[in-house]
Amino acid sequence: MLRTTGYLCCASALALASVPAAADDDVQGWLYLNATGAAGENGRVTLELSPRARDQANGDEQTLTRATYDHRLNDSVMVGGSVAYVFVEGGGNEFRPAQQLTLGSGPFQARTRIEQRFFGGADRMGLRARQRLQVTIPVADGTTIAASGELLYTLRSQTSGNPDGVDSWRARLSVQHLITPKLEITGAYLLMLSPRGPGEDQWSHVPQVALTWRM
Repeated sequence: MLRTTGYLCCASALALASVPAAADDDVQGWLYLNATGAAGENGRVTLELSPRARDQANGDEQTLTRATYDHRLNDSVMVGGSVAYVFVEGGGNEFRPAQQLTLGSGPFQARTRIEQRFFGGADRMGLRARQRLQVTIPVADGTTIAASGELLYTLRSQTSGNPDGVDSWRARLSVQHLITPKLEITGAYLLMLSPRGPGEDQWSHVPQVALTWRM
């Protein structure tokens, strides 16, 4: 587990470092409002609302809503699924069910997620795989930091004839703090690299703020 985590984090760092200096940049801002609570003996349900502002060069604002259920099989393994809807102000809304497997060992966590993507007017259902590796470290009473690397890979495009392949590489650094036993605030910075062909790769800089209510 530790060796696999190291390999993917190194691969993510190398991929991000190899981006040409001419790559385009954009800035976004994501807000998360979350509520999470136990569902049965070993289950947990999370409800998420995430408004996302983007700059004018990259389209309209988005709002993601998602409901997720995770079931813990043992101390190291969780299985789950989610249903998400992405509203795009300028059109192109998306419905996105997903399934996921999460493995944990000490401060390390690996999550594999498969997403089915349905867009209005698209030729067919898109299919995307996401592999995230994360390490979380406590730094003070009620405060932790987390670092993660994630690969998003298009297994099948929603448009016939479009190539499959890497959708994006993501690197994220966050700080979480418990304001009260039930309320947590998170500040994070997400860096995304989106390959789009020769001379068209794009960096996205995404400051994030999250509030999570634990029921």
